[in-house]
Amino acid sequence: MSEPTLTPEKILTATEEVLRRFGPAKASVVDIARALRVSHGSIYRHFPSKAALLDAVVAAGSTGLPDRSL
Repeated sequence: MSEPTLTPEKILTATEEVLRRFGPAKASVVDIARALRVSHGSIYRHFPSKAALLDAVVAAGSTGLPDRSL
């Protein structure tokens, strides 16, 4: 049985959940990877940095997360 494919959409969903739990300042890519049960390197294959990941969450219309530019 093969593992489900890791997609940017799955990463963004997990990122929103982690951000709600820990907040943007304390959430890490490792936390997101743990939530998805993958290595943090797997996250970096889709997003080059935490900042890029946060920007993608905001661009996707996240629910209730503050804009990083403020």
